[in-house]
Amino acid sequence: MKATTLITVLLGTGSLLGLAGCADPVPEEPVPAPIPSVTPAPMPPKTPLQASHALFDETNLRTSNTVPTGGAAFLAGLEAAGFAADTLETTTDLTSVGLKAPSIQFAALVDSTCLIGQYGPGDTGYRSVIVAPLVTGGCLVGESHR
Repeated sequence: MKATTLITVLLGTGSLLGLAGCADPVPEEPVPAPIPSVTPAPMPPKTPLQASHALFDETNLRTSNTVPTGGAAFLAGLEAAGFAADTLETTTDLTSVGLKAPSIQFAALVDSTCLIGQYGPGDTGYRSVIVAPLVTGGCLVGESHR
C-alpha cells in the first residue's frame, strides 16, 4: 500500500510539474507605448463681437465682487473697460415701490448688437446674453438710465 501511495504521489507531482511547464511565462514590466505628438487645432480668431462679449463678462464679473453693486457701478466698470458711455444703459436699483430690486440689468450696444448682463446677489449671480436691439434702438425694455 505504501508503494501505491508513493507512486500516486509521484505521478500527481509529475503531472503538476508538467502543467507548470505549459503555463505562460511571467510577463515582463510593460513598456509604455510612445505618446503620439498631437498638434492642437488652432482656435479660430475671436470676432470683434466675441471679444466685446468676453470683455463685457469679465468686467461685470469683476464689478459683481465690489460693494455696492448697483447699476451705476456696472456702468462705471464698463465705461472704464472702454465701452462708450452713450451705448450703456441700466435698469433702476429700486422697484416701483422703493424696495431694493432683486436683480438689475445693464447693457451695451456694440456693432448693432446688445450685450445684456443681469446681476442678482445670491443664487442668481451674473448672467449675460447677446440679442438684437429693440426697434427703439436701445437694449432694455422699460425705464432705463444711461
